[in-house]
Amino acid sequence: MSHSTKTESREVYPLDTLMLLLFDYLVKKNLSLEEMRKLSPVFEEDVFGYLGVENSVNKFSSYGSTGSNCVAEQLGYWVNKLKITTT
Repeated sequence: MSHSTKTESREVYPLDTLMLLLFDYLVKKNLSLEEMRKLSPVFEEDVFGYLGVENSVNKFSSYGSTGSNCVAEQLGYWVNKLKITTT
């Protein structure tokens, strides 16, 4: 993905908000895949890997993001860099 400009970010923001609201609704309603497909046929089994706070956070995988793997990687880097010993 290329670097986005402020204009592109502003155009995408409403879509991001809509997607977050949709995912929040799906999680709270605990809909089955069949029920989700009534809303839209594009839903596949993998949708459950994106729903929920933990899954959502873990999907953040760009450098410097708040995804669990990225945070663990940075923590390990700084522990080594600062020569911190753990017991």
